[in-house]
Amino acid sequence: MTEREPGIKKSQLVYVKPGDLHVHPQNPRKTYDADELKDLRASIAKKGIQTPLIARPHKDGLQVLCGSRRLKAALAEKFTEVPVLMREVEDAQALDVMIIDNLQREGIHPLEEAAAFRQLLKGSSDVAGLAASIGRSPRFVYDRLNLLQLTKSAADLFRCGKFELGQAILIARLNEEDQKRLIGTQYDPGPLFQHLSMLPWDQEPDGKDALVKYKPISVRELQAWIDKYVRLSIKEAPDAMLFPAAAQAVQAPDGDAVEQVVAITRLHQPPQGTKDDGRTYTPATWREAKKPCEKTLTGVVVVGPGRGDALQVCVDKKRCKVHWAAEIREAQKRTKDVATGKTTREKAAEERQRRYDREQEAREQARVLWSKGTPLVLQAMATNLMRMRSVTGLVTDVVVSSLNHGVTGQAHRGMVPRGKALEQILKHLCWLVLVNEAGKWDAPTSFPKLAKAFQVDTKKVLASLDKETPAKKA
Repeated sequence: MTEREPGIKKSQLVYVKPGDLHVHPQNPRKTYDADELKDLRASIAKKGIQTPLIARPHKDGLQVLCGSRRLKAALAEKFTEVPVLMREVEDAQALDVMIIDNLQREGIHPLEEAAAFRQLLKGSSDVAGLAASIGRSPRFVYDRLNLLQLTKSAADLFRCGKFELGQAILIARLNEEDQKRLIGTQYDPGPLFQHLSMLPWDQEPDGKDALVKYKPISVRELQAWIDKYVRLSIKEAPDAMLFPAAAQAVQAPDGDAVEQVVAITRLHQPPQGTKDDGRTYTPATWREAKKPCEKTLTGVVVVGPGRGDALQVCVDKKRCKVHWAAEIREAQKRTKDVATGKTTREKAAEERQRRYDREQEAREQARVLWSKGTPLVLQAMATNLMRMRSVTGLVTDVVVSSLNHGVTGQAHRGMVPRGKALEQILKHLCWLVLVNEAGKWDAPTSFPKLAKAFQVDTKKVLASLDKETPAKKA
C-alpha cells in the first residue's frame, strides 16, 4: 500500500449521476477536440467507463478534478451513473492533482499545459521540482512556460493550428515587435508563412481566412530566419538556457554586467533592422583572439550564423600587432605614399604605364629590325624555292591559301620569275604569297614559322644583320 498524498484525507469509489457533477473552474483543459470526443463516446458506449473520474465534495457540489472529457461523453450518451473516486482533497492539493492528471493525458493543448505549469509554480514548486513530478525535463517545462510569451495573435494562430509546436517555441522567444514582424497580418502574412501554389480550379479563400492559401515554413527555416534577421541583445542578460555562452559572457560572477563585451557578427553586411545604437563589428573589423593580447575583449555573436556564441576577440585594428600585423603594415605603407605625394593607386597607374612603354619600345625595335632584314630573308627563301625540283605539297598549300588575299610587296615580286612552265608559274605564285606575308604588320611574329618551312632560320639572318648595324656597334 502506498503512502497517502499530503492533503488527501480519504478515497472512496462511488457511482454518481452525471448531472450531479461539475468540472472544477480551474481545470487546465479549456478546449476539446470534436473528433476525439466522438471517438471517446463511441468507446464508452460500447465498453463503459473503465477508469473512474476523480472528484471531491465541495460547497458548490461535487467538483470533478480528473475526467472532464469522460463526463462530457457520459452526458452526451445519457448515462444514468458514472464511477467516481471520491476524495476529500484540500484546495491547495486539488489544483496539483487536477493539473498533473491532465498533463499525463493526451489531447491537452501546449498552451493549456503552459497555463497549468504557471498555476503550479505559483505555489512552492520550482521548475526543477515540477519537471521531476511530471517526469519531464526542465527544458520541457521551460519551453511550455515560454509559450505564454506569445502575443495574442500568435497564440490564436497556434490554437487554430496555423503552425505547430516547434515553430511556436521559437516564436515565443522573440519580443513582441519581432513576433509581429514574423507573423504579419491576416491579409499580408509575414516571413513565417509561404504561399501555396494553387491549381486553377482551386477556390480562393472567401476573405474570412486568408491564411488558407499559406503554410508555415519549417522549424529549421524559421530558426535560420531568426538567426539572420533578429538581433540578440547583450544590453540585457541573454537567456541562460537558450544562450548559455552569451549569458555567461555578459554576466560577472557577482551578477553584475561585464563592460568589456562587444557585439559581433560573421555576416559582412548585417540585414536591415538588426542594428541598434551600439556598434556591431563585422568580420573586417574583428579577429578571434586565440592568442590573447592586451586589447582582448569578449565578443558575442548577435546576428547571423552562430547567434549567441561567445568568443575572445580583438578589435584594435590600428595598434594590435598580434592580430592585425598585415593591416598595420599596409596602413603604414599608404601613409608613406601619401607623405611622398603619391597614393597607392597613382603608383600602380605609373607602373602600368612604364610596362606599356617598355612593350611598345620592344615592338618598335622588332619592327625596325624586321624591315631591314626582310630582303635577306626573302632572298634566302627564293633561292631555296628555285632549287626545288618538283612542285611540293607545301608550294601547293601556299598558293591555295592566297586565293582570297591581295598580294603586296611590289619590290620583291621579281625575285622568283614567272616563267612559262606550270612548275615555274606555281613557284612564282607561291613567291607572291610569301612576299605578301612578309609585309604584314604581324610579320615579326608570324613569318618566322612560315620561313622555317622553307628551311630559313630568321633568327640567324637577323642576327647577322644586327651585328653589321653601325648604331649597334656604337
